[in-house]
Amino acid sequence: MIHPLLRFRSHLSNQERRELDASHILTSTIRGFVESLTIPRSLTSAEPRSAGLATTLTLISRLSCRRVGTRFNSRGMDDDGHVANFVETETVIWDPCHDTQNVSLGFSYCQIRGSIPSKFVWLGCSSSCINY
Repeated sequence: MIHPLLRFRSHLSNQERRELDASHILTSTIRGFVESLTIPRSLTSAEPRSAGLATTLTLISRLSCRRVGTRFNSRGMDDDGHVANFVETETVIWDPCHDTQNVSLGFSYCQIRGSIPSKFVWLGCSSSCINY
């Protein structure tokens, strides 16, 4: 989807490219999922605190554009190190009024996954034939 736009941009002069980039009219798209949930202040702690902003939980998942496909048709890692069905998921929690002094607290956890993240060769024989 972005390749035609990049091809168009590559045919522009340096000045035209700078002007196009400065306009911010071209935006890359990300295949994935994003959702933010608001957790009410009354549910975030057993201790009574001053009324303040609610805690926010955000989940962001990004799917790589390299080596995509169904689970059984795209596996392993290619020669460039791209694994099949690579997904990066980040969980972000932000509590703007963490304690009675209204100190903020932020937390981010990132995990990655892909189908068989080590290169292997299946030769169709016993397990001793597999090259890890």
